[in-house]
Amino acid sequence: NKTLNKLDLSGCRICPVRITEIVNMLKINESLRILDLRECWIDDECVIEFAKALATNKYLINLSFCHNEIDNRGAVAIADALLTNTTLQKLYLDYNKIGTEGT
Repeated sequence: NKTLNKLDLSGCRICPVRITEIVNMLKINESLRILDLRECWIDDECVIEFAKALATNKYLINLSFCHNEIDNRGAVAIADALLTNTTLQKLYLDYNKIGTEGT
């Protein structure tokens, strides 16, 4: 799809298989700018996989992971991805399980 610029999956319980599909989509999609993954039961393992795609994605500008199960390891993976991602402008991680080691 070359016209979809916003995808709201908030409230969907996303299993690891679905994260893999989202990651694969991010690798080839050039139109998606906003991705909302609030309240999707996403954990560290899923975020670590997602971060690999985020590191090289050049189109996403707004990403929400609010109200998930992300802990320190997931937060560190996202932070590492942001070292090479230069397009993401807004990242929301509110209401996760991130402690001081992940900030």
